[in-house]
Amino acid sequence: MGKKSEKSRGKFSATKRNELKILADGILEKSREKLPDASAEYENYNEIYNLLERIIMIESEIKHQFKTSRSEEAIKRFTEWCKSEGAKFDRVEIKRLPGYGFGLIAKEPMKENEVFIEIPEKMIFSYSKIENHIPEALKQKVFLECPLFENMSVRLAIALMVEKMNIKSKFKPYFDVLPEKFRTVLYFTPKEMKELQGTSAFSPAIKQVKFIATQYSFLHNYLMASSEDNEPVLKELRDNFTYEFYRWAVSCVMTRQNLIPRENDEKESVLVPAWDMANHANGPINTQYNDEAKQIESFCLKDFDVNEQVTIAYGSRSNIDFLIHNGFVFKENSNRFLTIPIHLNKTDELHDDRVKLLKKIGLNESGLFQISPSCSSELLAFMRVFNMTKEQLAHWLNADNVKDLLDIHLDLDVNFQRKVCQSLLIRVKIILKLFPTTLKEDLQLLETGNLPKTRAMLIQYRVIEKEILHYVVASLENQIKLFNTEE
Repeated sequence: MGKKSEKSRGKFSATKRNELKILADGILEKSREKLPDASAEYENYNEIYNLLERIIMIESEIKHQFKTSRSEEAIKRFTEWCKSEGAKFDRVEIKRLPGYGFGLIAKEPMKENEVFIEIPEKMIFSYSKIENHIPEALKQKVFLECPLFENMSVRLAIALMVEKMNIKSKFKPYFDVLPEKFRTVLYFTPKEMKELQGTSAFSPAIKQVKFIATQYSFLHNYLMASSEDNEPVLKELRDNFTYEFYRWAVSCVMTRQNLIPRENDEKESVLVPAWDMANHANGPINTQYNDEAKQIESFCLKDFDVNEQVTIAYGSRSNIDFLIHNGFVFKENSNRFLTIPIHLNKTDELHDDRVKLLKKIGLNESGLFQISPSCSSELLAFMRVFNMTKEQLAHWLNADNVKDLLDIHLDLDVNFQRKVCQSLLIRVKIILKLFPTTLKEDLQLLETGNLPKTRAMLIQYRVIEKEILHYVVASLENQIKLFNTEE
């Protein structure tokens, strides 16, 4: 594997080694705390962030293994490596693009559904490709015994770290052009995280940071307890393992991974060099794995002119997903929806009957429900049950067609439908009031044009959520007016 780092963890003083252990244990303890509300959740996150900052400061003595170079020369070497490995993308070229970092640009006119890039299997980076390089002790004691590391994406991140340390890796030209830093939630400051207050992304973003911090802390403690005499790769990983290195590897995977089919109908998370330089646009999935040719293929989403950016579709994903896992917000996203929390009132004398009815239609008494310009069938069914009288509950509990409550076109009494809409309208208006800023204020902030990139992205996300909620309010108010005219 690679050369020994300039600063081995073994060269830390006993005092610093002990402090790192205390800090990691502190994160593990904080991650187990039961938190009653968003305010407590943010305070807990802030405490974990401070522990991580101290860890980063101590570990800064170790030479960073994730240093990369996205220079023109590095891109040239990477392109040459891709072609030597059998990649075919002569119709496009990798270029630096304002607002994107890098992207793919058409070198010639291309028609919709034409293939524009082909990446052979041997170029694809995966856990299975280097599984033999992964220390056996790590696989047995961490991957198989700890639930934190069951996810294939986590294993891919660790595989990336192991191979990144290998200076003779065939993937070095690819690693050299990976981003060195990201705009994912793992890099947010507490002040930036607070910009999400009131949004449906606030809690998931905090949970993501805590989850990765917990994984780091567990791995840190495991590696520090491992023997110096273990296999060389394990020792090298121990000597170079830092929170920043782990955060980098996780972010590379979160922002670039793709699923491809394997044997027995299984799928594997992988990194696809060159293909992962393409940016996102609305449209159907335009990438496939050709099992016969053993390669990834992407087809044009539309006709592309010379010098036009060639994009791919990352899938039917919401902006909360893009924000947390990819570090960007797509303003033109056609999947304009978010989730809102709804729960039954436990002091309601009809609570138990409502729970029984919800179970019959496959819903829980609390949860996150999807809302967009139109309500999801699950949200509408929940609100119907939430607003039923004792007699209505008794009727539906004994009905054979109970799942008809999921039908958004179900013909119900006008007064009851108005009651359901009014109840949901109140809930949506409460959510809007929980935001520290109004939609107008956020739009004015964006118009200034001189905001830091991360803050601008977070405010844009707030705007998108508020626009959806305001649209829902207007839609419900119009529906209530229609019900009033039908009386």
